[in-house]
Formats: sequence, structure tokens, C-alpha cells
Amino acid sequence: MAYKLKKAGFKNVVVFEQGKDVGGKSRTIYHRGVPQEFGTCYGQPDYEKIYDLIREHDAGDILPMPGPDMWVDTPAGKVPLTTSQYYALEARKLKPDLANGTEGIFFQSAVQKYIGIHRSLFGEYEGMLMPRPNRTVLDATDKNFLKFLQEHDIEILKALFLPAATMQGYGHVDEISALYAMMWLTPNFLLGLLQRTNGESNIKIVSKGFQFLWKEMTRQNNLDVRLNSQVIGIIRSRKGFRIIYKDCKFWRLEKFDFLILTPTMKSLSNVIAFNDEENSLFQKTFGYYFITTLADTTYGRRSGAPTGYYADNIKGKIDNFAWGFRDSYASLNDIVGTNYSSGVYPGGTDGKKIQSSIFYQMPQSRPDKKIARRMLREHIRSVHQARVLNLEKQIVWDYFPRYSVSDMATGILWDIFDMQGKYGIWYIGSSVSYESLNGVIGYNNLLLKHAELPRK
Repeated sequence: MAYKLKKAGFKNVVVFEQGKDVGGKSRTIYHRGVPQEFGTCYGQPDYEKIYDLIREHDAGDILPMPGPDMWVDTPAGKVPLTTSQYYALEARKLKPDLANGTEGIFFQSAVQKYIGIHRSLFGEYEGMLMPRPNRTVLDATDKNFLKFLQEHDIEILKALFLPAATMQGYGHVDEISALYAMMWLTPNFLLGLLQRTNGESNIKIVSKGFQFLWKEMTRQNNLDVRLNSQVIGIIRSRKGFRIIYKDCKFWRLEKFDFLILTPTMKSLSNVIAFNDEENSLFQKTFGYYFITTLADTTYGRRSGAPTGYYADNIKGKIDNFAWGFRDSYASLNDIVGTNYSSGVYPGGTDGKKIQSSIFYQMPQSRPDKKIARRMLREHIRSVHQARVLNLEKQIVWDYFPRYSVSDMATGILWDIFDMQGKYGIWYIGSSVSYESLNGVIGYNNLLLKHAELPRK
């Protein structure tokens, strides 16, 4: 947003960053010469404007991401399946009488039907936030996504939602609002999953990590980003805003004409006195937690994919169970198939045969890190039959602030959009849009396109 405003001619755009670096949930940590993504990790067909920023700032190569394996429970333990095998398995659970070899046709037919429904409800639009739906559409989507799929006889798509959305932290199919699900699963995204470009995956990773983009954008455009500057209070007046913030050990105060808030709005109640209208919109959000842990392990038992999702763990909704992993070095270097499963290649630029992976866990309540680490160690030992050499780093994210099914059906996201600028403030970030890089950037672009720019 600062970059866009500076390009638009604004001279005094200041970003107060409470951390020691830019990036927010785009957190990349280099380990063994490899960018390890603790937050933003993938791009998909809707990320083209973000890819444009990466190209513009020469912030790394955009590479195809090897597809994940889906680990499912069997009497003999967890067994890895390809995504195609997993979709076929789920199809047969719903339609046991499907003729052999027709599972893919059944699945693709559901995708095409969904795309038609999506377009009939929302039409064509840019970004993730569609134009305000009318009352009929809001009523038609006033349910969780599973009920929506069942009503339209496309329940098989819950199998796609698990790796494409739930695994990414975007809610369970039987809990999340159909509106949120359809914001993420756009026709362009689903068509991209079905159609491979030049034989390559349309899911992408970035060679230098996503945080490198924000660092380069700040450096190349000389953005005024105040690091280690936690905002303590915001005082509103008719003449603008006074920002009280910590600068290392010192407290400072500065005045501004216009304010752009980016954290979760609900979390700012102790920083700024929201008025009744703002509070009525912001205090209803809730979220979960996402734990990302970088673990060094022995190679152990491997499938042919350097990324794996534990389907039944995800469905089970048990706090601190491992949901998935990604071996970043193998993913970036396209080490797949028997090259990966046999362990013939090193696991990092140091040449050592040590596997360094990011593991994902998602508890609904604030996690105890010790319990989470203990459960992860047991998972690695029992499932991958590997030994943990070291847990390098663990981050617990407050994740996906969102609204309930019933609140979404009132049009609350569009009520917030209509309030933009009314009080000399823009409200941006994931809590008013969607917890994804594309959701946040798309919302910024939408706001800049449709809202009146501040005059100073």
C-alpha cells in the first residue's frame, strides 16, 4: 500500500512496523542455504499481480511447485497417495458404483459445474472480494461450504477443498462460510488446477522466498518503513491523528492527516478508540492458530513428493496434530519421484543428507508450544520413521481472522468496504479481506481503484 501511494504522488507515507523486518506473515528464514517459508509459501493462478511485483523488483524466480502426496490412514498406518489417487478414493466413497477409470471425469464434471454456479452468482470480477452480492445471493450462500456443495450435488469438491484450502489454514469445509470458500476457490484457480501450463504445475514457489519481495520493494523504492516501532496509542481528533509509538527505548509522537490500519482490527481496541460503527463490525471476528516448525531430521521413510498432507489428521480436527510438511530444498530443486524417495540427493546446499522441513500444525485454542513440539516429534518418529536432529525454529501465528456464516450472510465485508475513508481511515489487512497474500494485495488494489484517495 505504501508503494502504491508513493507511486500515486504522496510524499509523506510512513509505515510503522513493530518487528525488526518487513514482511508480516511473509516470513522467510534461510537455513542451510535454503529459503524456508514460515508464512506465505505458495502462489496459485490468481497471484498474477503478485508475480508482476516479483518480476518488477527482480525478487527471484517463480518456479513450479511439485504436487503433494496425500497421506491417508490405513490399518497398517499412514500411506501416501498421489492427489489423483486421493481424489479417486474420495469419489468412490461418495459414489461406490462409479465405473473404473471414470473417477477423474466425475471430479472434473463437478469442477465445471461449480465454475458455472460461481459465475452465475458473482459474475466476472477482479481480486478476491467480489462486488456486493444481492440479498438473493447472500441467502443462497448463508450456509457452510459443505452444505452448499451438497445442495448442488458437487460434494466431491470437499476432497479438493482439503488440500487447496483447509490445509492452507482457511477453515474446515463443514464450518467455513460458503462465501469465504468461494472467494478463495475462484474459477480461475480451479481451471488452473485442472490445466497444467507447459506440463508444469500452476502452483508456484519463489526461489528467494516471498519476504525477499517486500525487502526489495522497500529498498528499491526507498519506502519510509520504521522498524522496531510498535504503535502504543492513536489519538483521533478533527485535525487528524497523533501516533504514539516506541522507537527502541524512546516514546515518540507524530501527527498524520490520514490513517491506514493493517493489523487484525479486533486486536486494536487497546490502541485506538473505535466508534460504535467500527466496533459493531470489527468485534465479531474470530480465528485459529497456525504453528510452523522447521525441523532437521534423518531421511526416514519417504514418498515420491517433497510435500505431504496428512488428510485424516486434518479431518480429525485434533489440536496439535501435524497437518502437513514441505521439504523446501527438494521442492525448489524439483527432486521428486524415486530421486526423492531413495534419498540419493543431499537435503541442502551444504551437501549433508539431512532433511530440513517445515511442518504445519493447527490448534483451535492457543497452543502450548511444548505440547506441540512433543506431538510433532512423535509424529515424525511414528509416521516417517525418522529421528529428529533438531527443531530449529517454531512460530505460532494468530491466523485467518474471519466472520461466522451468519455474519457473512449480512454482507459484513461489504459494509466495511463502504465505511472506508469515512472517518479518515482505511482498514486493510486480512481481517477485512482474506488471510492470503492475494486477498490482502487484491483488497489494496480494489480500495485504490474505487475509494477516494486522501487529499494530502
